[in-house]
Amino acid sequence: ARLLVRALERMGPYPSPAGLHAALAGLDGHDLGVGLPYRYTPTQQGLGLVRFTTVRNGVPVDLNDFSEWRR
Repeated sequence: ARLLVRALERMGPYPSPAGLHAALAGLDGHDLGVGLPYRYTPTQQGLGLVRFTTVRNGVPVDLNDFSEWRR
């Protein structure tokens, strides 16, 4: 979501598919605040990180223990 917001901000008041592509390419190396930079290259688009989250008391938190989700 952070990446999409940043790209939309860069596109200005008239977003378009072509503008989105250019905005995402222009964000290569951008720090999204998750500890790794966003990458946009011919072979990689996105982050090399997956974070599992859950919501507790209305707040998203990292999910490190999956035992609560076992059935």
